[in-house]
Amino acid sequence: MTNVDKIKERAKSLQALSGLDANKSHGVFSSLLQWVGFIWQDMEMLFHEHVKQVETLLQRGQTFSVDWWRKQVMAFQYGDDLVFINGAISYGEDKPEKRIVTRCAVLEPKEGGILLKVVKGTPGKLEKLEADELEALKVYAHKIKPAGLRLDAVSESADELVLNLEVTRDRMLIDEKGNSIATNERVVEEGVRSYLQNIDFDGTLHFSKLTSYLQNIPGIIAVHVHTYAVCQKNQDVPSMKVPCANGSVSPKSGHFVFNDVKSKINYV
Repeated sequence: MTNVDKIKERAKSLQALSGLDANKSHGVFSSLLQWVGFIWQDMEMLFHEHVKQVETLLQRGQTFSVDWWRKQVMAFQYGDDLVFINGAISYGEDKPEKRIVTRCAVLEPKEGGILLKVVKGTPGKLEKLEADELEALKVYAHKIKPAGLRLDAVSESADELVLNLEVTRDRMLIDEKGNSIATNERVVEEGVRSYLQNIDFDGTLHFSKLTSYLQNIPGIIAVHVHTYAVCQKNQDVPSMKVPCANGSVSPKSGHFVFNDVKSKINYV
């Protein structure tokens, strides 16, 4: 029986009022009050069910979107299996301590399908997933994906960024070796690392933004990026590229790490 049918059934109670003694106004008033209360209760129930239906439709519209995939990957619990609950597949118990993915990018390759790019760890210490962890994530993703969707997941060590910089310094604040006179901190190196950590996962490094960021550090007057190179961990540095005024570069792995050992910084 629908809520509309229920309301109609309750409305029939009006017929019972016709047999009451008109002098018994108190009884008539009480019956009317009770009937109105029933109708109000049914209307509230109907409204709440309508809200649930609208929310369900909105959730269905978001299913399998890029944002939906990102949320599902971030909710991956390593070591737990999925179960069916009320017709939907999910974890039987929410265990945040088992979530290992901390960064995720959802890509849509030209050949179609979905590519999940993921890493674990904390800012500045992001790491690729171990082989077993990545395989478990792939199994999880294939269980929740729609039939026929091509899907893959990758996780790689950070791309190493090598820079050839010229830094104009305030000689009252930074010595000739690039150390802060007040704190002995390597302000340029730490500034580059801080900037890289603030780039969105699988985002783009813009050299104009990097130089602006460094020039806001006390003691650094100007920064010029002569050349740069990007290489994988434990690989030789390729030939340096010359960035244009608005040059940029994107990491294959989704994240950068600054290699200050291979970099060259000239302080003037």
